[in-house]
Amino acid sequence: MARRPRLNLPHIPQHVVQRGNNRQATFFTEQDYTVYLDKLKDYSRRFDVSVQAFVLMTNHHVHLLITPTTATGVRSRGQSC
Repeated sequence: MARRPRLNLPHIPQHVVQRGNNRQATFFTEQDYTVYLDKLKDYSRRFDVSVQAFVLMTNHHVHLLITPTTATGVRSRGQSC
């Protein structure tokens, strides 16, 4: 059963979990972690999303605590822009 679409409420913190495709590995080297954090910083600025906390897990996923400032700041996979 598919997950319901995420509610996009401005100024409400959201816990987001990102996993690799088919739960495959997402980080292979230290540089992969650095690239991910650079992109997280860039996209959080671009889409006005505050990042309160993050955990880059070694077992193929990431936890984010983020707060969008607009209703379109955080989107689920498959939601159109």
